[in-house]
Amino acid sequence: MKTVLVREPREDLEYAPSLVTGFGINDETVKDAGMVMGTSIIPPGGRNYRHYHVNGDLSMYKITGHDKLLIGPDDDLQELDFKAGDFVYIPRGEIHGAYNLLDEPGFLVFCYTGINNVEELVKVYVEEPPED
Repeated sequence: MKTVLVREPREDLEYAPSLVTGFGINDETVKDAGMVMGTSIIPPGGRNYRHYHVNGDLSMYKITGHDKLLIGPDDDLQELDFKAGDFVYIPRGEIHGAYNLLDEPGFLVFCYTGINNVEELVKVYVEEPPED
């Protein structure tokens, strides 16, 4: 496998409304990487609606901002602060979501492992995002 440099991630507003998600490493940029890596911007008041992934584990690093992570099912819901400098690992199948606590955008880097594109991830919402 050869080294690949991606300077501008492909932004996708449909992937996780209201987040702006940029995919940098996936099967469009690196063949058979076994991971998808990118960035997410969560706007002030923005939410990542609760869901889980069938086929990939998720790791995140919070660069700026302060979110409340919602982890687990309704009957065992945990709320965790997720602030700049924090790492988090969420295994496949774990229900999760987040909302921005600040009046400014938050920024993070994420990595899904065990997949080559987000279609392989199979995201299942337990809390449906509103339709535009």
